[in-house]
Amino acid sequence: MNKKKLCALVLTGVMAAQALGSSAYGAAFTDGTVQDIFSEEEQILSEDAGSTGEPITEPTPAAALTETPDKSEIFKGQESDVQNVEEVFSDGGEEDKFTSDPKEDETLAEEVISENGEPVRIGDAEYTYIPETDSYRVTCILGDGKTVVLEQEVNGKKVREIGESVYYTTDDDEVYDIGGNVVIPNTVVKIADEAFEYGECTYMNIPDSVTEIGTGIFNSCFNLRTLRFTAGVKVFPAGLFRECENLETIEIPQGVEKIADHAMQGCPGLEAVHIPSSVTEIGETLFDEGTSVIIYGASGSYAQTYAREHQIPFQTEGETLPPSETKPKIDGVYYTYREDTDSYAVTGFGADIPQEVILPSTVNGKEVTEIADRAFYYCLDLQSIRIPGTIKHIGDSAFFQCVSLKDVTMEDGISTLGNYVFAYDRNLGSIEFPDSVTQIGEGCFYWGIVEKLKLSAGLKEISDGMLQYLYVPGGDIVIPDGVTRIGDAAFECLNCETVFISGTVKQIGNMAFAGAVIDKLVIPNSVKTIGDSAFAGLWLTSKTMVIPDSVTKIGKYIFSGCDAASITLGRGIKEIPEGAFLYTKAEALIIPDSVVSIQSKAFEDTDFYRIAVPANVRYIKKDAFLNNPYLTLFVKKNSVAEKYAKTMKIPYDNGSIYAAVVTKNGIQYQYNSKSGTYTLAKTDENLSGAVKILSSINGKKVVAIKEKAFFGRDKVTSVTIPESVTDIGTQAFCGCKAKKINIPKGIKILKEKVFCNSGIESISIPSSVVTIESEALAYTPIKNIKIPSSVTTIKDEAFEATELVEFSLPGTVKNVGKGILKFCEKLKKIQFPGGIKEIPEGFVCGCSNLETIPIPGSVKRIGADAFGGTGIEKIRLPEKLEEIGESTFSGCTNLKSIVLPGTLKKLGAEAFAYCESLSEVSIPGSVEKIFEETFENCTSLKKVVFEDGVRYVEADAFRGCEGNIREMHMTDSLMDIENPGKFENCTFYGFSETKIEDACIAFGFPFVSVGTNVLKAPKFKAAAKSGNCVQIHRDGYVPGADFYEYAISKDKNFPKTGKVLYQTEGDEECIFEVLDKGVYYVFARAYQDREWWYQVHDKRVYSDWSAPVKVQITQTLKPCKIQKVTVKGNTVTVTVNSVPGAEGYGIVLSEDRSKDGCQKLLKPQGIKYGSKNNTSTTYTFKNVKPGVYCVLARAYKKLGGGQTVYSKWSGYSKRIQV
Repeated sequence: MNKKKLCALVLTGVMAAQALGSSAYGAAFTDGTVQDIFSEEEQILSEDAGSTGEPITEPTPAAALTETPDKSEIFKGQESDVQNVEEVFSDGGEEDKFTSDPKEDETLAEEVISENGEPVRIGDAEYTYIPETDSYRVTCILGDGKTVVLEQEVNGKKVREIGESVYYTTDDDEVYDIGGNVVIPNTVVKIADEAFEYGECTYMNIPDSVTEIGTGIFNSCFNLRTLRFTAGVKVFPAGLFRECENLETIEIPQGVEKIADHAMQGCPGLEAVHIPSSVTEIGETLFDEGTSVIIYGASGSYAQTYAREHQIPFQTEGETLPPSETKPKIDGVYYTYREDTDSYAVTGFGADIPQEVILPSTVNGKEVTEIADRAFYYCLDLQSIRIPGTIKHIGDSAFFQCVSLKDVTMEDGISTLGNYVFAYDRNLGSIEFPDSVTQIGEGCFYWGIVEKLKLSAGLKEISDGMLQYLYVPGGDIVIPDGVTRIGDAAFECLNCETVFISGTVKQIGNMAFAGAVIDKLVIPNSVKTIGDSAFAGLWLTSKTMVIPDSVTKIGKYIFSGCDAASITLGRGIKEIPEGAFLYTKAEALIIPDSVVSIQSKAFEDTDFYRIAVPANVRYIKKDAFLNNPYLTLFVKKNSVAEKYAKTMKIPYDNGSIYAAVVTKNGIQYQYNSKSGTYTLAKTDENLSGAVKILSSINGKKVVAIKEKAFFGRDKVTSVTIPESVTDIGTQAFCGCKAKKINIPKGIKILKEKVFCNSGIESISIPSSVVTIESEALAYTPIKNIKIPSSVTTIKDEAFEATELVEFSLPGTVKNVGKGILKFCEKLKKIQFPGGIKEIPEGFVCGCSNLETIPIPGSVKRIGADAFGGTGIEKIRLPEKLEEIGESTFSGCTNLKSIVLPGTLKKLGAEAFAYCESLSEVSIPGSVEKIFEETFENCTSLKKVVFEDGVRYVEADAFRGCEGNIREMHMTDSLMDIENPGKFENCTFYGFSETKIEDACIAFGFPFVSVGTNVLKAPKFKAAAKSGNCVQIHRDGYVPGADFYEYAISKDKNFPKTGKVLYQTEGDEECIFEVLDKGVYYVFARAYQDREWWYQVHDKRVYSDWSAPVKVQITQTLKPCKIQKVTVKGNTVTVTVNSVPGAEGYGIVLSEDRSKDGCQKLLKPQGIKYGSKNNTSTTYTFKNVKPGVYCVLARAYKKLGGGQTVYSKWSGYSKRIQV
C-alpha cells in the first residue's frame, strides 16, 4: 500500500479521538471560576524595545518561523509501495513466476491428495473423500470474494456433494466468512443443509445434475440477486431463501412438483418468480406479507390458481403485456417500469451479465431514467459500463464493490448520484462527471481507487463525505468554480497530489480534510469559515499551511495532529478555539493581533518551540498550553500572556520572536532576552560528524540544551559541550549515536533518558552531579563508570542494559531506584556500601555473568527480581535479613545452595523459581507461609526442611519439582500442605503422634519418625483493662497447635484443683469482662485436633496448662436496676436506680437480648436506640418507631487514660410495645 494511504489510515484514529472527546476536554480541565482564566479589561500596554542579539531583518511571518523542509525523503519508496499493492491483489496469473513440467505437476497432485479423511486443498476450495460413495465432497470455499470454479474430479473420483456451510473456515477458534460466487460442476448431485449460508454470492446456477437439496441452502445470502435452479429437484424445501434480502428473480425449472411453506420468506426485494406447470403444490405462506412480487407461469397452471387465490400479480410466460406489468431483462440487466415517471429504471443484473455493458436510453419505447439503489451491487464480473444521458439519477450503492469495474462513461444529462455509488471499487480508471451533474452523495468512492477524477462544473457544493477515503494516484482534484461550500468530511482521508480549491468557496466544513494525504493545499481568500477538525491529521508534502485573512472563524481541533511544519494564521481570526493545535508538529507560530482569546487545550501536547502571543489577547484558558516541553512564549511586558506564563511556569521572553533564533552549522540556538543567554533548542535531522556546541553567541553565553535537542541524530560521532552549559534537558541525546559526549562541571542532574540508547562508550560524571534520573544512561555501550560521592539519588533503570563490567555504589547514595543495573549482561562485579538496609527491586536482574554478590550485613530487605537471572552459584544472606521479595532469585540456574537466616519473615512467591541447580533448602520457622511457585521448577531439589513455625505451604509451591524431592522434613506447626500426593517419590520425616504421621498413614506415604511430639504450653500476657476486665494476648505460635484454651480462676493451683471461674477457647486474644474486685490467675494451654476425616485417630491432644499470670481488679460497679419504663405514643421513658460511684447510665432499646459466652453475661442484641453521655437516672427516647423492644441498662464510670469501667447489663422484666 502507498505510504501516503497508510498515513491517512493511521491518522484517522487521531481525528476520531478528538471528535469524540472534544466536549469532554473542557469539562475535565475547568471549574468555571475566575482562577481558571487569564483576562483583563483592555488597557494601553507599553511596547518592549525587544532584545539584544544578532541583527535580523524582520521577514514575513511564514518565512521567519521556519525553513521549508526537504521534501525528497517524505514519500521515499512510494513507487515500490504501489507495486506491493498490485502484488497483493494479483490473481496469480503470471505464468512466468512458477513453472514446471506437466508430468511433474501430476506427480505432485497425486502426492498431496489423500483419502484418509483429511481435507485436500485445490485452488480455492477444500475437498474431503467420502468412502461410502467413493467420491469427494466440497467442504470449504476460500474464494475471498471472487468467483470459484469447483473441480469435477479429484484424484480421478467425481465431486458429487457440496457440504454444510462451505463458506466457513475455522482457524484457532476464529470463524471467517470469505465466500463469493461459485461455478458448480454437473457432477454434483447433492447440496447439504445451509450449504451457502452467509455467502457473498450475487448469482448462482444450480446444474440439472442436482437431485437433492437441503433446507436453507441460501440462508442469509444477503447479496444474492438472481438464481437459476436445477431441473432434477422435485421439492423446494422450507427456508430455502431465508433472509436473501436482495434476491430479485427466481427461475424454477420444469420438473419441480412442490414448493414448501416459507420457502421464499425473508426476501423483501423479490420481484419475479417463474413457476413451471409441473408444480402442483405450493405452501400456504410462500412470501412475506407485503412482498411486491409477480408470479410468472403458464396459463391455466397451478401457479396461476395460487396467484389468484392469494391475490398475487400473475403474468403468462411469453405474453405481451403493458409496460407497467413487465420487468424485461436485456443483455443480463433487469429493467423495471416506473409508472409515476412513465419510464424504466435499471434494477438488477443476472448471472449472464457480460463484462461490458452499454445501457440503452429506451426500453419498450420508454426512456431509461434511473439506476436504482444497489442495481449492480457486488457485480463481480462487470468491467465496463456506459450510462446514457437519459438517466438522471444513480442510486445508493449502485456499483458497490464492483471489484472488476474499470471503465465508467457517463453521458451528459445525468443529474444526481446517491451515497456510496462506487464504494469499494478499487480498479477504476479515469472518471469524468459530466457538467450536468449537480449533486454527488456521501462516500461516492469510499475506500475506492480512481486513477484520475474530474468533477462536474455543475456542482454547487462538495457534499458531506463526498470523496472521503478515496485514493487518486494519478493526479489532482480541482474543485470547480461555482462551488461555495466544502461539506463535512468531504475529503476525509483523501489521498491525492493536490487539491485546487475554487475562489468561490466560502465555507469549509467539519473534518473536511481530516486524515487526508495531500501534496499541497491552498486556501483561497474567498473562504470565511473553517469547521471543527477541518485539517486534523492532515499530511502535507509541502509542510506549509496558510490561512488567509478572509477567514474570520476557525473550528475546534482544526489542526489537531496536522504535520505541517509551518502554519500561518490570517489577521481576521479573533479566537484560537479549543484544541486548535493539539498534537501539531509546527516549530513556531505568530498569533495575529486580531486574536483576543485562547481557549482550552488550544496548544496542548505540541512540538512548538516559539509562539508569539500579542498584547491584544485578554483571555487565556488555564489549560491552553499544557504539555509543551520545548515551548517559549514571546509576550509583551505586563500583558495577560506574561501573567499567564508566570503563573503556569512556562518559559517566556519579552523580546521579538524574529530575533530569537540563530542557526549555525545545523544547530538552532534560541535567545532569552530576560536572562541574556542562549539555549540550544534543536538540531538539523541530517547533522553529522563531530559537533562542537558554541559557548557564546555575540557575547551571550549558551547555558542550556533543550529536551530532545539531539534526539535520534545517528550520524553524529562526537559532541563537545562547553562548560557554560549548566542544564541538559530530558532525552537530549537519546538515540544520538555519538561515541563521545562530555558532561560540563556545572550539571547537577543527569535527567531522564538524557543519554538513553546513545552511542556513548565512556563518560566522566562531574562532582557537581547529585541526581541521576531514570534511564539516564540506559541501553548505551558504556563499559565503565564512576559515580562521584556527590550523587545522592539514582533513579529507576538508570544504567539498564549497558555494557558495564564493574559497578560500585558509593555510600553517599541514599535513594536507589528499581533495576538500575538490570540486563547488564557483561556485569561481573558489584560492590555495595556498608550500612545499606535495602536492595531495590530488579537491582541486577538479568545480569547473567554476575557470579558473586557480596550483600552487606546491614541489609534487611531484598526487593522483587533483585537478583533474578544472574549467574550466582552461591550467596551468603545477611543475618538481619527479614524479607525476600517475589522472584528475587528466579532464574538463577547456577545457584546450588542457599542458607536462609532465622530472622527471615517473608519469602515471596517465585523467590527461587527455576533455580535448576538448587539441591537442598531449609525454611526457617520465622517464615509462616510458603507462597505458590516459590520453588517452581527447581528440578535438582532433593531435600526440603520445614522448621518449627512454618504453618502453610500453598498449592504449586514446588510445582515442576515435586517428583524429584526425596526428603521432606516436616514440622507439626504446619497447618496445611496442599496436594501432598504430588510428592510421589518423597519420604516424610516428622514427630510421631502428630497429624503428619496420621496423614502419611492415611495416604500411604513413607514416614520416618524423628521422635515423639510434645505439645508445649503457650506463652501469653494478661492485664487488667478498663478497671474490671482481663485481656489476654498470646505471644507467638505453639508448633502443632490448632487452637488454644484460656481459663481464669481465683485459685492459682487451678490445674490441680480444677477450680475455675470461666474457661473458653480462643486464638491470639481473649477477654473476661465485668469482673469483681480481687486477685485472679489466668492460665492457657494449646491443643491439637486429630479428628480428621480419615480417622486414623479420633482425639484431641492438649498441652499442659501454662504457669499462672496474676491480675488484680481494682475497679468495679454494681449493676443498676431498671425501676420503671413508661411508654406514651412514640416516647419511651426509662428510670434506673442510683449506683454508688457511677458517673452515668447507659440505657438502650434493642431488638433482643442474650446470655452468650463462657461468662453468660446478659447483653443487648441489635441496639436500635441508645443514650449518649447520660448522667441522669432517667432517660427519655423520642420518636421511637413502632415495634417490640427489650430495655437494658448499665452503670459506668470514666477512668484516666481514656478507659471506662462498666457494670453488668441489667434488663427490664418484660418487652415493651411502642
